[in-house]
Amino acid sequence: MKITNIKAKGDNILAISMDKGERKTAGGIVIPDDNGKEHGIRPRWCQVLSVGPRSELIDDVHPGDWILVAHGRWTHGIEADEVGIIWRIDPNGILLHSNDRPADV
Repeated sequence: MKITNIKAKGDNILAISMDKGERKTAGGIVIPDDNGKEHGIRPRWCQVLSVGPRSELIDDVHPGDWILVAHGRWTHGIEADEVGIIWRIDPNGILLHSNDRPADV
């Protein structure tokens, strides 16, 4: 599967490289991975793969950009050979946007 062949339809946003797993802050605080549990719930950074043509964010969010998504505002991922796991992001769950990879990812 080639990355150029994967396109979002409708108002969907597809993302890759989601920040998963346990994190440690600069101050040494460990934030556990939630993995379906009640602890460790937090927003996650991911990289935009594709923005659907009917998305309200099509002029603001572009492939390659990084978005911070509120916890649980993404689907279970699907595995794609060349890009890893792809998630569908709820556009209403996007909290922040960056053109560059955030330092804490």
